[in-house]
Amino acid sequence: MKGPFVQILCVLAIGRVVLAQLPGICGSQAKGALCPDKQCCSQFGFCGTTKEFCLTSLRCQSRCINDGPPPKKPGDIPDIDESKLFKPPAGTFTSK
Repeated sequence: MKGPFVQILCVLAIGRVVLAQLPGICGSQAKGALCPDKQCCSQFGFCGTTKEFCLTSLRCQSRCINDGPPPKKPGDIPDIDESKLFKPPAGTFTSK
């Protein structure tokens, strides 16, 4: 009886340590929650203090460092105006 009880306590203790080391959840993924200790909230909703969490160009959500706008989201490919493409003079690629 003592063995399983000790094993369960060990698993719970290890789980608590692991969970304590995980970054906090924030932003739109957590109903707008802010990070503790003035940390930034990344685009994926995790708290941290490195550039991956804090730069606006990497879609930081709160307490960000403004290093420029985030990249535009991919959308439809625009039509190509073929009249503006380079056209070599006639006969440029013919064999002699």
